[in-house]
Amino acid sequence: MKKLTLLIYACLCTATIACSQAVQLGVFAGPNLSTLGSQSMIGVGETAALTFGAHAGLYTEITAGHWSIEPAVVYAGIGGRINSIYSLNSYAGYEDVHLQYLQVPVNILYNTAGRKFFFGGGPYIGFGLSGSESGSSTYLGVTDAYYNDKYTFYSGNKLDYGINLLAGLHVAGGTFFTIGCSLGLRQATSLDYIIVRNDVISLSIGHSIF
Repeated sequence: MKKLTLLIYACLCTATIACSQAVQLGVFAGPNLSTLGSQSMIGVGETAALTFGAHAGLYTEITAGHWSIEPAVVYAGIGGRINSIYSLNSYAGYEDVHLQYLQVPVNILYNTAGRKFFFGGGPYIGFGLSGSESGSSTYLGVTDAYYNDKYTFYSGNKLDYGINLLAGLHVAGGTFFTIGCSLGLRQATSLDYIIVRNDVISLSIGHSIF
């Protein structure tokens, strides 16, 4: 699956370069603020807390007029905390999840006059590389804790996908800054009674190599 993810990126770059007017290659990196956005089922009270991570990637920008298509390949460290209270059986606990993904976003961007500002969005597909989880639970007055256990992706399937939105600013010398958010559309964890997906806010600084 990792090879397939990279192959998708390579094919997208090749296809769009063939019909483009201008091409740029660059790198970017920055911090993430992520949460396991969730929806509780009957009998469960649940809140999601934010966690910090980081990302880094390589992008290709193919421009025609004011419009660009920008496939990228990204390493992203994301996750979150789930606090749960199960009223059906007097259970309370939390779980911290840290995940590593290889992602291929494909964003369509609109550039303002002079390429000063840009904004847009598009889909992404990701493959889970690894993960860990820690937590604590209390049931009938007895507390149990665990640390850095190996994470099990939902149903053993490491695939993830969703939608990106982003906006940014170009500055002199080929440097740019972006703020973005990713909304996961697929069940990401195997937590009982809770539907969980990956939601991420990111800040990036990048530079065009050529």
